[in-house]
Amino acid sequence: MRTQFTHELIALTNDLTLMCRLAHDSLERVVDALAGADLTAAYEVFALEEQLHKMHGTCEARTVALLALQAPVARDLRHVVTAMQIADQ
Repeated sequence: MRTQFTHELIALTNDLTLMCRLAHDSLERVVDALAGADLTAAYEVFALEEQLHKMHGTCEARTVALLALQAPVARDLRHVVTAMQIADQ
């Protein structure tokens, strides 16, 4: 049971890492779009933003499921709650 929880927690961490990368890429494209008046870059930002919103929903659902089904304690609970807070940023 704890092994499954650990795997879910690792998957959640990986998804949050990917979200951070997407946010970074989005920010770079925003700068390019604004600095160069690049309409294509602006549309790419919209696409990245849509991906971020989808991933946010997935991460949020995963954290709620982890909290509800696994009943984490102490350190693990802090990890899951922190993941929720990161996803909300």
